[in-house]
Amino acid sequence: MFKHIRVLRTFFGAFFLYYFPLMGSLPVDVSFLIVDLKWHPTRGAQVCEIQHGIMSAFNGYRMLYGDEGQMAEKVLGRLNNYFQNSWVSLKVFADPGLKKKFTEDPQWSCFNCMVDLAKENKFLSNAVPIPHDTSSLMDYRGFVFFSPRFLLDREKFRTMYPGVVLIDSAFDGYVSNKLSMTKLLVGNSYTEAHKPMWGHYNKKEKNLAERILRDIPSDKLVIKPVNQYCGTGVIILKRENLKDTLKSMFKKKNKKLYTDPAYEFWRTRRASKFIVEEFVESDPIFVPHLGKTYCPTMRTVFLLFYDQGKIQIDCLGGYYNLPSVSLEEGGSLNEVCKSASELPYYEKVEPELLKKASEQVKEILHIIYQKRLGL
Repeated sequence: MFKHIRVLRTFFGAFFLYYFPLMGSLPVDVSFLIVDLKWHPTRGAQVCEIQHGIMSAFNGYRMLYGDEGQMAEKVLGRLNNYFQNSWVSLKVFADPGLKKKFTEDPQWSCFNCMVDLAKENKFLSNAVPIPHDTSSLMDYRGFVFFSPRFLLDREKFRTMYPGVVLIDSAFDGYVSNKLSMTKLLVGNSYTEAHKPMWGHYNKKEKNLAERILRDIPSDKLVIKPVNQYCGTGVIILKRENLKDTLKSMFKKKNKKLYTDPAYEFWRTRRASKFIVEEFVESDPIFVPHLGKTYCPTMRTVFLLFYDQGKIQIDCLGGYYNLPSVSLEEGGSLNEVCKSASELPYYEKVEPELLKKASEQVKEILHIIYQKRLGL
């Protein structure tokens, strides 16, 4: 009898969730995010990018702190406090250290694709029943870590498997779209103060360069594609070069004009919509192991939790990403200001500065997390 009651409860619960969704809100959530920022001496943290942690590599953390699994241990240390059983896709992690630690951890079961996961009895017995208290993380029966690239319909997944927590659901579709994520920072005085001036443009607009220069009165500008990763297509330039740069980016003739792959992206892809931001100068730092001075970008790592109506945000660490060309060597703005994201161009952040920056970023994330949760 009790078995039949549980079956009916699961069926009607799933039926209700499917036909009467909670206006896009989530009863609980865990999200793993990376925030890249410039630290300005007077403006503080200026957010450049917010990305999924599972799609980022932590080469800098391994180089600077010696243990390739240290970041993974921090993530696992927090997540494993909740459940004895969780599931992770082998295709999730861009970082080899994260992948290795998750696949070796006895509390996590690995799967290749959704078809394989849906056949696993242990997963189904935990994932199908609806929690008694859907607002409490501890009432669920496990996490599922699935890359946004390979699980397109997260709402359908949550409807079919209400007993597990799908990590990164709150930012589904936002982190991969720079425009959507940037718009989350609009409408609040605190978040706007920590985001460089920006605008969204279409190459077909008339007097495009003039409009951008009116919108963003900055000596240096950053052009970004809307849907790309790892600095692809990002161009840093002086404002006086904007008009010529736009012409070359959208030139119809199929002619190679630049050796910089950022420029070549626009020549080959011809994306029509793009973002332009004010380029914010960060405090230069001297890097002892390279013996030179660089214009750094700070990468900070966060886990966000929404449990029993409360938000908690943990900073797991951070480090500097450096360009491949120092300020002493000189070069184009892309060369001396854009992160190389490769060895040996990393450096530690002073603990006090990391603490100060992370506290500001926590406030920013708290505000946009509330928006995504519908609070």
